Amino acid sequence: MSSPTSVSILVAIIIVAVITLSKLRKTFRGWKVKRKPIFVITIVYLGLACFFTVSSFFIGIPLLYLIVYLVVFIIAQFVSYHYADRSLSFWKTPDGSIYSKGGLLIHVVYIVSVVLRFAISLAYIGSQSFQYHIASGQLDSKGEVVTLAIIVVDIFMIFGLGLLVGLNRRLLKLFRLISQGKEIIEEKK
Repeated sequence: MSSPTSVSILVAIIIVAVITLSKLRKTFRGWKVKRKPIFVITIVYLGLACFFTVSSFFIGIPLLYLIVYLVVFIIAQFVSYHYADRSLSFWKTPDGSIYSKGGLLIHVVYIVSVVLRFAISLAYIGSQSFQYHIASGQLDSKGEVVTLAIIVVDIFMIFGLGLLVGLNRRLLKLFRLISQGKEIIEEKK
């Protein structure tokens, strides 16, 4: 019989997989731009990254790395915001709806980093890393290689999150400019 922790991990994996596959498909094919879904998906991605990051500190990553994580996040979102125009494309339908596609690589970077972080946690720490009562100092007995792997993957995940936030900020800005008529885009049927 499976434990409640195993079931909750399985449910979390299924939910994240559905959201991820849906977003990747929309990013590749295009989707109708709306403010609320952009905010919701950004909050979901932010929550997932925060969960893993906070759990890292509980299991033994030094709190000093919070500064590194914040710097990486700020730099990544700044870079993504300023260069997202190159990966985004917009078009308008005859009914006035605005569609966009692009940013696939940014989404893939984030998703791969979350999957890696999930795998490292599951392989080296076990299902306890997904519970709300994480035992402090679990990394002490795991060795420096595991600690370093978690730090590197956390930085990669925070970098991907920063890229996503920058992309979504630029997406919202361009959407606003197009909606106000300050930016002209092609109309497709």
